[in-house]
Amino acid sequence: MVRNPIVALAGRRRLGAVAIVTLAAILVGACGGDDGAAPSQAAPEPAVPAPAAAAVERVTLRTDDGVTIVGEVRRGDAVWLLLGHQNGRDRRAWEPLAQPLHADGFSVLAWDFRGFGESDDGELGDIWVDWLAAIDFAVAEGATTVVAVGASMGGTAVMTAAVREAVTGVVMISAPKEFQGLDAVARAGRVKAPLLLIAGNDDGDAVEDAEEIEAAAAGTAQVEVLDTGLHGNALAASNEFRERILELVRGFVADVR
Repeated sequence: MVRNPIVALAGRRRLGAVAIVTLAAILVGACGGDDGAAPSQAAPEPAVPAPAAAAVERVTLRTDDGVTIVGEVRRGDAVWLLLGHQNGRDRRAWEPLAQPLHADGFSVLAWDFRGFGESDDGELGDIWVDWLAAIDFAVAEGATTVVAVGASMGGTAVMTAAVREAVTGVVMISAPKEFQGLDAVARAGRVKAPLLLIAGNDDGDAVEDAEEIEAAAAGTAQVEVLDTGLHGNALAASNEFRERILELVRGFVADVR
């Protein structure tokens, strides 16, 4: 097994994977800073309590083929959003979406695919097995709605895992139709869950691939085309399109839950 190479902007099951919370919750908060204003002579205003910090738990997931996957979960309600990153990134690439989605009340799980971040080494073509571990973890933790959100390779790979009945919906951001032997078009006919495919019109074959997957889908599917060449996690995290993608994901979750 070898660690996967970093490739920037790459083109693009058995229930019961063991998941262990390995560390106590890490409190993540925001600190205020000095805005540079001159001191006032008036009496100081009473301090405003800071908002409650979101608890982020570090978790390890054991896949069916014995690989240890490291992730982070923000616990909310029984609606779980699972975030699978693109090639060349890790779970931290989802921070711009994970925080506001958790603030909406959802439970959010992001992890490092095998060969990335803190997870064990592994082959790119096997990352769909990591998706199975994430799905099983959410179900074991009480999820009643499971929406899988994959960027680029993460989106292609989830189509192999989304045959699980537990998967309520799939969001694919800039997902190529094929990646490392994984064929999203061939698998789409077996996935009953609704699909939302997001692609930039200046991102190579992203729109064409999304439309092929849409046409092959067994269930409902829609393609959302954005006017950009940004790809995958870069698109999801961008200042220009982040709010639009959040809007699309929130609307999709409301429809499938």
